Amino acid sequence: MPAVYNEGPLAVICGIAYPYRGHRLSKAQFSWPFARATLLQDRIILAPRGPFAIAGKKDIPYQAVTVVEIVGNLGGISVEFRFRSANPDVDGVSLTAWRRDAGRINEALAARGVNVDESS
Repeated sequence: MPAVYNEGPLAVICGIAYPYRGHRLSKAQFSWPFARATLLQDRIILAPRGPFAIAGKKDIPYQAVTVVEIVGNLGGISVEFRFRSANPDVDGVSLTAWRRDAGRINEALAARGVNVDESS
């Protein structure tokens, strides 16, 4: 396993939440573990899987992201990453990953030039 995830994609199983009223995944973490986050060189793709696939994937270019907030350690087993952007389609989208994957996600985002705020 490489120390820094700046070469090639990184894919992890996660939960996602879209901050849209009336959306199937709106403000909820219930997609867990029915989503996959794939971090590419220029964007992250959040894609619900299984019964939640109908909600559709979210393709977020890193250039649209102003900051990714690490919201907290949820019960010691998972970490939430919230994307902030001037684009309302991106602002507030979050993914929740297992703690073991959170470090790899944080590392991959930083390697791709994304501002990660760990103080939230």
